[in-house]
Amino acid sequence: MLVGDVSCTPMLDLQRLFGLARDLVAIDTTSGRSLVASHDRIEAHVADAGVTVERLPGSGDDRPSLLLGRGGDGPEGLMLCGHLDTVPPGQGWTGNPLELTEREGRWYGRGSCDMTVFCAMAVELIRGAAVDKPLAVLLLGDEELGALGAAALVDTWPQGRRLPQACVIGEPTSGEVVGSHTGHLKATITVHGETGHTGTPKSGHNAIAPIERVLGTIGAIAQRWADDRTPSGALVPVPHPVIAPVGLEGGNAWNVIPDQASVRIGIRALPDQDPCDLLDDVVASLASTLEGEQWQADLFNNNPP
Repeated sequence: MLVGDVSCTPMLDLQRLFGLARDLVAIDTTSGRSLVASHDRIEAHVADAGVTVERLPGSGDDRPSLLLGRGGDGPEGLMLCGHLDTVPPGQGWTGNPLELTEREGRWYGRGSCDMTVFCAMAVELIRGAAVDKPLAVLLLGDEELGALGAAALVDTWPQGRRLPQACVIGEPTSGEVVGSHTGHLKATITVHGETGHTGTPKSGHNAIAPIERVLGTIGAIAQRWADDRTPSGALVPVPHPVIAPVGLEGGNAWNVIPDQASVRIGIRALPDQDPCDLLDDVVASLASTLEGEQWQADLFNNNPP
């Protein structure tokens, strides 16, 4: 089989693969939690198989990145990349989300699609493949929080060391090749007020009250952006930039006028857009909406398209 420009003979043992995938799914790797147990299990899986294993700086001391290699370093060859963290399981499961099960030829469990099982497949592939060019498997953490593991790895990667430039990222795309992706900028809009007692409303300035205007402005921007298109016509599911409020915070007691309230927002830019330009648009719109208020916009994280 030719994968990228790597000629490899895969040796995928489905029973062994299921065992590894089952064990990885059983470990609670919700973003922000330790990945050490997952890394230990993966290292044991490739022990004595001629695979190099390195733990590299990640987004936390207990969340390093894991790099497996075969065939040496260099820009040629292929890299398989995935993330070991998952979102919280949420509601609606008919079984234990941390127990990988097989039903009618399909595997069910948290991470079966996004993307613990892909990581297991990549590890099983590099364990048994005979390659004639470098083959690497890079497993990251805290992707669901904003690609924090990838950002940490980039910041600490040794200058001059090369990984294969051809890369397959095993995100769930129904088997279709996706060559572009939207960005994801995250920011917080904070309104400042003045505390006081709710029994005497004029003793303070309620920071929550202007949040309604913030949400209205975000809604208006979302409608305006829905008509935006970019020259590339990139093949993404939604052909326009997106903005969404994703969190609200404010107040700390029933009888205290809140002196601070905030809205967390996410902005998704198209592949040929600068997310910071979109944030500037939001800030300019809010400047009019919040005239007379004390407020600020703080950037949390910016994943480029």
